[in-house]
Amino acid sequence: MAKPIDLLAKLCTAPGTDVALSFALDGTCVSPDGRRFRATRGVPVLRDEPPLAVEHPTSLASGGVPPDRIAYIESLSGYTLLLGAGNSNFRSPNVIEVEHDLFRDTDVVADAHRLPFRSGSFQLFFAMNVFEHLVDPARAAAEALRVLEPGGEIHIHTAFLQPLHEAPAHFYNATEFGVRAWFRDFENVEVHVSQNFNPLHSVAWIASDILAAIETQIGSAAAKQIGALTLDEVAGFWRRQAGWNPQAHAIFAALPEPAQRATAAGFDLRARKPN
Repeated sequence: MAKPIDLLAKLCTAPGTDVALSFALDGTCVSPDGRRFRATRGVPVLRDEPPLAVEHPTSLASGGVPPDRIAYIESLSGYTLLLGAGNSNFRSPNVIEVEHDLFRDTDVVADAHRLPFRSGSFQLFFAMNVFEHLVDPARAAAEALRVLEPGGEIHIHTAFLQPLHEAPAHFYNATEFGVRAWFRDFENVEVHVSQNFNPLHSVAWIASDILAAIETQIGSAAAKQIGALTLDEVAGFWRRQAGWNPQAHAIFAALPEPAQRATAAGFDLRARKPN
């Protein structure tokens, strides 16, 4: 169920501005310049369309917010903006769930690059596994800064060594220094590795995707051959050990280009200036 209209009217504005909106009881609203925003199930769609906001099944699995973060959010007296909530695993009257599309408990459909909220509205901006899927993370970070109250906090998780996922909307895997650059206008910035992002998760996720690609594209025998390699043997290739397993190397080289893109070490771009 969407948040009460009086709360939405208090917090929501024309996207990327502090211009107030006039709300109807069904969640539709209009800006002073006459621009109208539709609503679905009482949830205002406060972003440009197309693409049209898609209504996702209520059964769709989402990652969920860890219990310690939920406890922290619920301890706050102010509002929390939960960006990319999906089908969230908790519900709170002080949490505004924001998504690009419509999920079970979405309160506002919005574009992270032009948030439809009044400046200084939130005590906490929270986003898990979202910023790698944004076209311009630095702009979204600037919007987060705008809608936070003075002294407000931002907590995010974002990707570094992760395979391609949610294609084609996976744009960035940022180093620590890239993340710091996105949020350079904040103060007291702390960046650390959470337990669900430790190096084992990187190795396991990449290995899982590679083995699945080899089995699909080349066959189960090749996948078993690569799966039997030890981590030390794989590291031997990087260390340029003489005579590194030529059969294993040939299997990786035989993967079609589309299959390699999900876990490639990098890309070679070539382009031309338009005439």
